[in-house]
Amino acid sequence: MSRIIAFLFCLGLIGCSPSLNWRQVDIADIQVFLPCKPDRAQRSVTFANITLPMRMAGCKADGALFAVSHVQADSQEHARTIAQSWQAQSLSKLNSVAPKVLKMPASKQTQTDESVYWHIQGIDANRSPVQAQLLWKIKGKDVYHWAVYADLIKIEHLEPMFEP
Repeated sequence: MSRIIAFLFCLGLIGCSPSLNWRQVDIADIQVFLPCKPDRAQRSVTFANITLPMRMAGCKADGALFAVSHVQADSQEHARTIAQSWQAQSLSKLNSVAPKVLKMPASKQTQTDESVYWHIQGIDANRSPVQAQLLWKIKGKDVYHWAVYADLIKIEHLEPMFEP
């Protein structure tokens, strides 16, 4: 009898263990939420013939890839150009031409920021269907990018990454 109770207790612990363990992560001058311990990287990227260092933090959990990236332009005008080029590259990489434009989450919206928020149905590099939830935010000379990629994006993949 005690073995059965111990077994049921262990099953209860397994059932309670979250697959998404949200934590605050710093990138540039903002704090974001990711659902797992992120790997961090920096590399040079080119958008609109402008090469910049990009800082990234990302991880995989619950069948999805979560990432946040940042680049800093030399002016707000260049930041807009970079964001537009980045958006075009994202569509191209996912073999998509028509993103669904989403309403900005209230937690991510301010009067001085410029933002683009999309849901994309596309094809990944392995020719498999993929969904992407992508948010670009321009804050002065800084361009931030939140991204979730999965076969099927669930609401729990988006909160609190895209919500408070």
